[in-house]
Amino acid sequence: MALDFNVDDIIHRITVKFTPSYLPTAKKGFYAKSVLSDELDIHELASKAEVYNITTSPKIIEEGMTAGMNLIKYLTADGFRMKLPLITLSTRIPGEYTGTETHLAEGVHPEVRVRITPEFREYIKTKVNVVFDGIEDNVGFIGETVDEANGQAESYTAGDVLSLYGAGLKVDGDAAHPEVGAWVVDVSTANRIRAKRIIVNEPKTLKILVSRNLTGEKYVEIITQTTVSAHGVFLKETRTLRTDSLYGNTSASEGEEITA
Repeated sequence: MALDFNVDDIIHRITVKFTPSYLPTAKKGFYAKSVLSDELDIHELASKAEVYNITTSPKIIEEGMTAGMNLIKYLTADGFRMKLPLITLSTRIPGEYTGTETHLAEGVHPEVRVRITPEFREYIKTKVNVVFDGIEDNVGFIGETVDEANGQAESYTAGDVLSLYGAGLKVDGDAAHPEVGAWVVDVSTANRIRAKRIIVNEPKTLKILVSRNLTGEKYVEIITQTTVSAHGVFLKETRTLRTDSLYGNTSASEGEEITA
């Protein structure tokens, strides 16, 4: 059954804050950044059905979504292209080939490509009101991550460089705070590995070298004592910034670690 994107009774609202621009190409002093609500898992999502006049039992929603997600996972893994109301999913095989290969190279694996549907884009465009709520408190933020091996924004490549852009990113601290650093954290296990090397360490740009033995879903956590402007004065306590989840990619250098 298709979703109805033409309902007129729901208008959504998101609040945004002005945050300092962080890219060298920025032409104005600020970007607008959404003030995000709490992250929801399937159970929490289902519990909010009544808020939107959805009369299906939350238990049925949760069970149906859980079963549906598993089915989507299996079908996508079997090579089906999923054309869903909100997104499309398909698999792709990265790399270049001579045409004589009989198997994938070591470290190369299928990847999933996710795209937002035109109908969902239009719904967000027409149904969401934006409310500006002043300038964000100056505590620093990560505005963008770039996997330098492939230019992707939501991934990292083992053994290659991951760039972070934002404000208040410079990593520094005193000897009393050994936790200061850039850490790569496993989403599932919470295991933490300190970034192998910080190549660029500036208030608006942090470039780290990712260890080549990492796989799976990670996020980067920055712990620092610097002020947002990084004018040489340490804070009494540390600040912590985190990226969104990043997905592991095949090494672009056939397993040889970048040494820059």
